[in-house]
Amino acid sequence: AQGPAYSVEIPLYDAGSPTRAKIIAQRQLENRPHGKYIRMLLPAKLYMSIRPQLIYSDADDGIKLHNGGSRGGFFYYYQFDNDLELMFQYEAGLDWDEDTPFLNASDASNTNRRLSYFALKYMKKSLILGKYWSAYYDIAGFTDQFMTYGAQASGAFSASASGTGRADKLIQFRTEEDAYDATVQVQLKHDALRDWNIDYSYTIAGSMIYKGWENIKLGAAINYGKFDHITPEMQNDGIDGDDLSSIIGVTYRNNRFSTNAVLSYMKNHTIDDQGVYFDSAGAELYLRYDFDESFRIAGGGNWLFPEDNDYDGKYNIKNIILSLQYTFGEKTFDDMVYMEVSLPNGKLA
Repeated sequence: AQGPAYSVEIPLYDAGSPTRAKIIAQRQLENRPHGKYIRMLLPAKLYMSIRPQLIYSDADDGIKLHNGGSRGGFFYYYQFDNDLELMFQYEAGLDWDEDTPFLNASDASNTNRRLSYFALKYMKKSLILGKYWSAYYDIAGFTDQFMTYGAQASGAFSASASGTGRADKLIQFRTEEDAYDATVQVQLKHDALRDWNIDYSYTIAGSMIYKGWENIKLGAAINYGKFDHITPEMQNDGIDGDDLSSIIGVTYRNNRFSTNAVLSYMKNHTIDDQGVYFDSAGAELYLRYDFDESFRIAGGGNWLFPEDNDYDGKYNIKNIILSLQYTFGEKTFDDMVYMEVSLPNGKLA
């Protein structure tokens, strides 16, 4: 015998939890006056990712416990009847080595805030306000796939206030089409985060990724930071103009094998261990092979060289990286253990 049939709407990621799906369905079927507002709040979730590392280095004595980018936060998602999507996320790093508090929304010079943004998405278009991954990182992220090392030569995390990594105080527009993805962003006046007592008047950035070929994506991005003016202190630190970073990248993915590569060129963006800026060219390579659903191996390297005739330093990066990874649980590589080796041969001092 078959009873009455009813239809309910359950968000996709809630459908994987019988308990949450049951609560949502019951609220809709009971049709209580407050049920609509409860359903609007249910998509909110708290999360935490703990990432401890045991690291051995020739420069240290023995094996030490490090924080490998542990993080936690709050994420909210809601889809309206007209298909408009609303998103809000706050994410902070969890650091047991320092006294930085978990909830700290202060300026970037003393915060562990990773993300804090508000987004509206309709169909394939998104508007994002706050602190979010930059347009430049759309390309730099091609090779930022290692678990511990890497991301040294793309410029994504140099001069972080310029907006090449996670850009703060941004206004960003994204579109995702069948053949390409495009992003444009602007950061308004903000601190340059040095002892120069100077600001960026603004920074602008854009990226384009072409994905019309099978298994291949090709992309490029540029990021420009305009200083209010160049002070004598900045000139002493090697700054002779505005901050400009450019990058191109390519990815190829087969069933089990993938290769990602980027080439970058930066002016007044790369900084050495003495706080001196210089123009540079860099390259990063990431190769990966999946043996099965549980094991994968990765390798590649980072290379960066000065391209500045006025720079007297010897700073350069020549780094080979190897990684072995094993995933457990749902086999998504969100839960994993790994061993990664870095073999540097450059001059970081």
